[in-house]
Amino acid sequence: MLETLEGPVSYERGDVLLTGPEGESWPVGRAFFLKTYLPASGGVEAGRDGEYCKKEIPTLALQVGEPFMVELPRRRGFLRGEAEDWLLRYEEDEYGIVGRDIFNMTYTII
Repeated sequence: MLETLEGPVSYERGDVLLTGPEGESWPVGRAFFLKTYLPASGGVEAGRDGEYCKKEIPTLALQVGEPFMVELPRRRGFLRGEAEDWLLRYEEDEYGIVGRDIFNMTYTII
């Protein structure tokens, strides 16, 4: 289990553990990671330890006005959001909650 800002989330061998701009951490399945992230510099081979940037891929996002909870697929855990946090749906069975401040630093509304 990894303790994220939104609650404990399980991960499996081979998953990727990411760290965000505020030091927050979360797990991502390897296949989803390789599909949605690129090495930040030419010195890192895709799938190896290092710095990565998220590809600019449209993501469904909803800002929620009250505290809320989301159950992750495959019994991976529950995420808890605070009022004004964002619920994200990256693709089927890939969800996340991002706090308002981190969302404003890392996402662009299109």
